[in-house]
Amino acid sequence: MEYAVIDIGSNSVRCMLHDGVASRSKEIATTRLALGMGRERMLQPERMRETADAVRTFYRQAIERGAQTYVFATAAVRGARNGGDFVRDLATDGIAVDVVSGETEARLGFAGAYTQGVCAVIDIGGGSTELSVGDAHGMRYARSVPLGLAVVHDACKEDAVKTAALADELYAAFDDCPPFDTLLGIGGTVTSFAAICQGLDPYDARLTDGYCIQLDELRRRTEEIARMSLVERAGVVGLQPKRRDLIVGGGRILAALTERLHATRIRVRESDNLEGYLYARLRERGDR
Repeated sequence: MEYAVIDIGSNSVRCMLHDGVASRSKEIATTRLALGMGRERMLQPERMRETADAVRTFYRQAIERGAQTYVFATAAVRGARNGGDFVRDLATDGIAVDVVSGETEARLGFAGAYTQGVCAVIDIGGGSTELSVGDAHGMRYARSVPLGLAVVHDACKEDAVKTAALADELYAAFDDCPPFDTLLGIGGTVTSFAAICQGLDPYDARLTDGYCIQLDELRRRTEEIARMSLVERAGVVGLQPKRRDLIVGGGRILAALTERLHATRIRVRESDNLEGYLYARLRERGDR
């Protein structure tokens, strides 16, 4: 049996093909669904259309392959006042979307990323940030805060003082995080920095998975990019075009949280909530 899992994220739509044992491929369409939501918490029509089109394309391709296909959505859809409209639009094409809660999102990320020992998993997404802690015996902590890169971009652009204030707000929400041995990072911010630090062109998940980003290097790279114009950032090897205006805020938030969690490095994981979601569905069916 082949499986497909489609994640409707706040910044990207991703599709994973999986054979029940391991992921075979992942594709991404960066549609920035959460951009421009603002305090009104309204998804913008253009962003909704582009995102829905990406979901339909991935879904059609998966069905044509004969894959058992699952679709779930995270922060942008669950937090938007018109998120239900987006879900109903896809339902007209027979695409059922599971809108997961913030805590569930944190748990899914941990399930997909966990390696060994006591791990913390951090995921800075477009519409929220998740932090989870656990070991091979299960979860000890799982929390989601509705503050992600779209919020940072809309509220701060690249103002360092304003971004630091948001980082303080995030850490305050996670200040009861239990101790851990290893900090794992998932999501576009941390994988982008893994690509940048290694100068990867093209992107190679085999080289980003397991790569350790040192806190000092993360800070240095972030501030180097901050001093560049958007045009100059086109020359940063490993930085995707649609992340040029988000990478500085993401790097500053990630660095601040890493430091305050008393870690000096982040180990990157390519296995994330896509795998976690599939594992959860397989367990429901008794297949895992």
